[in-house]
Amino acid sequence: EQRAESREILLSPNNELERIHAAIAIYDPNGNYSSYAGALMVSIFEYTSNPVTIHIFHDDTLTQENKQKFLRTAQKYSQSVNFIDITKYKSLITAKLEAISEKYTIGTLFRMFMPDELPDLDKVIYLDVDLLVSLDIRELWDIDLENKSIAGVLDNSLLKLKPFPFSWRANMIKFINCRMDSYINAGVVVMNLRKIREAGSFIDTSINWFKRYGQFAYTPDQDAINSIFSEDIKYIDSKFNTSDLNIEMKDCIFHACTKGLHPWDSFRNRKHDIFFWAMYRKSAWGEDLSIQEFVQTIGNIVTKTEFFHLHGKQCLKRIIKAMYNRICRLKEPFKAIHVLLIGIFHRK
Repeated sequence: EQRAESREILLSPNNELERIHAAIAIYDPNGNYSSYAGALMVSIFEYTSNPVTIHIFHDDTLTQENKQKFLRTAQKYSQSVNFIDITKYKSLITAKLEAISEKYTIGTLFRMFMPDELPDLDKVIYLDVDLLVSLDIRELWDIDLENKSIAGVLDNSLLKLKPFPFSWRANMIKFINCRMDSYINAGVVVMNLRKIREAGSFIDTSINWFKRYGQFAYTPDQDAINSIFSEDIKYIDSKFNTSDLNIEMKDCIFHACTKGLHPWDSFRNRKHDIFFWAMYRKSAWGEDLSIQEFVQTIGNIVTKTEFFHLHGKQCLKRIIKAMYNRICRLKEPFKAIHVLLIGIFHRK
């Protein structure tokens, strides 16, 4: 209630704040990816007082139903979304980037259309969908780019690799004109759209890069960004893009950047698992689930998790109880779920 009251005061006509622009990419052939983006959106809106517009770059795999749920989620927080359909570029991707689109989801390539499709913006925060925000993203928005084209967090995982020429990955990074000690994780970047446009067509630059280096790309969009902007990157604090499982889910942007970290694939009662489902429940996707359906969704994921075993009933009870207790500490209105769980797990 205090957060809602604060937002109402801050966004009053006599005290308008600068609008923040963020962008995500949705390629959703199975229809589930949108709901993960919904949880990300809620986390942004929950922690950010400024007005925010989320620009959703998508193709024809985004359904009308999921579009409406994005709109409902934004409207709940008096925020806005802008849908940008890049289906018209699909033939370009298929024809000229066939090798990449076969190995990776083409959603990773939607970012290259942002400078052209957001012509009225000087900058935008690009966010991968497998992120959770527990800070005011105005902190990220207000960073001085110092006339750099891109701002991002150094990918420290590469520092663990054996140096060139003893590592295949190190060899490839050097070959595509990148350096391991200055390589960023592109899941969170602030894009200086004005400067990128001034340098020429980012679409053409990206296509030319993929035609030359695509077969050597390990993470196509990330490798391309690090190569294209190798001498034009502003490095920012690691709290804006961290995968540290020991970090508290506050004042950071957590990146579940590998399958083992995705809370929708496995549930291990980790801090970000709890945080994700709390945010999901507040999205239109979560609100459309009955209490029974929501609990069943969590239960299905728990039983798929690797450590679940034949004697897992007691484990499941403890895990969901722990989840409930921790969600309550986030001040989630889950009292009804508690009643339901008592009914389910204490039957004779």
